[in-house]
Amino acid sequence: MSAADKTDAPTETETLKSDSRLVFEKMLVSKSGDMIPVEIQARKFNFNGKAVAFSIARDIDQRKQSEQHLRQSEVQFRAFFDNIAIGAAFTTSPNKPFTANRTLCKLLGYTKEELESKPTLESVKQFSHPDDYAAEMKLFERMASGETTSYRMEKRYIRKNSEQFWGDITTSYVRYEKGNLALAVTTYRISLRGNRQKLNF
Repeated sequence: MSAADKTDAPTETETLKSDSRLVFEKMLVSKSGDMIPVEIQARKFNFNGKAVAFSIARDIDQRKQSEQHLRQSEVQFRAFFDNIAIGAAFTTSPNKPFTANRTLCKLLGYTKEELESKPTLESVKQFSHPDDYAAEMKLFERMASGETTSYRMEKRYIRKNSEQFWGDITTSYVRYEKGNLALAVTTYRISLRGNRQKLNF
C-alpha cells in the first residue's frame, strides 16, 4: 500500500519533529489500485537515546461512508423542513434558540434571524398569548419530565405587528437511547377557531 499523495509526507514529517504525537487522515492506494481512506496515528519517543517514530494506520472507509450518508440525510431533511407548507421548528434544548422554517417565519411575521436570536422558551413567550403560554408551559413541563412524549393544543399567537390568530400546535420530544433530549419538533397551522377575519400574510 502506498500513499496517494506523497506531497503531504514532508509536512507530516516536519510536524512530527516538533510534536510528540500526530493524528491525520490520508488516502492510500492498495496493491489492487483501490483508494482507501485511513487515519494515521504517529508518535515520537526516545529509544536507547535515539528518536524513534511509530505509526499505526486504521482503515476508516466505513466511517467515511457513514459520514457521507449522514450529510445526505441532513440535506434531505433541510430541504423538506424549509419547504413544507406548515410552520415548524426544532431545538436541542429549551434554553437554546430553535431553528425555524420559512413558513413559521412568514406566519409570525418575524425574520429567521429574529426568531432564532433568543432561547426557545423566551421566543415562544414572545409570540404567544400570555394565558395560552402559561397553559402550554404546564404541558411542556409534563413532556420534559417524561410523563408524556408529546402534546397538542390550540393557542393564540401574536404576530410581530400585534395581530392575533389561533393556531394548532403539536410538540414532540425525540430522545436518544439513554433518555437525553435529541430535539423537539413543533408544527403550527392556522385554526379556524376565532379567525373571523382573513389574515393577510
